Amino acid sequence: MNKRIMVIILMSVFIVFKTKSLFSAEHVRILWKKSKLLKFPKSKLPKTEVYWELMYVAPKFYQCTKMKTQLWKRMEMYHKEQIASHMKMESKGGLITITYNDSEGNLSAILMESYHCFPDTIDPRKKDENETEEITINQ
Repeated sequence: MNKRIMVIILMSVFIVFKTKSLFSAEHVRILWKKSKLLKFPKSKLPKTEVYWELMYVAPKFYQCTKMKTQLWKRMEMYHKEQIASHMKMESKGGLITITYNDSEGNLSAILMESYHCFPDTIDPRKKDENETEEITINQ
């Protein structure tokens, strides 16, 4: 009986340490920029294009989030400098939205940029690869 209890305790300790090491494994974090472009061509249905761009690789999550904040602030400043009279920019909560109007003042496109820190085991491009979808807007 004592031998059996000892084996159960040892197996339990082994399982606990094994699962703890699996969950505590630190993955490299990758900072991705997601650009989503909604085009509104005249007399056609709107189209959506999604692009992912690898921006930075960090060994720790906090380093990735720090770089994410820095890049977002830089891109916000860059877009403010590049804004023209036919464009409108909003930035809020890590999302930059730029609205483009044509010469007649009609909405022609919307660009949304956001930054994401993912573990190196996740590649967001696979999900959105060649994604082009038609959307409808109720007016």
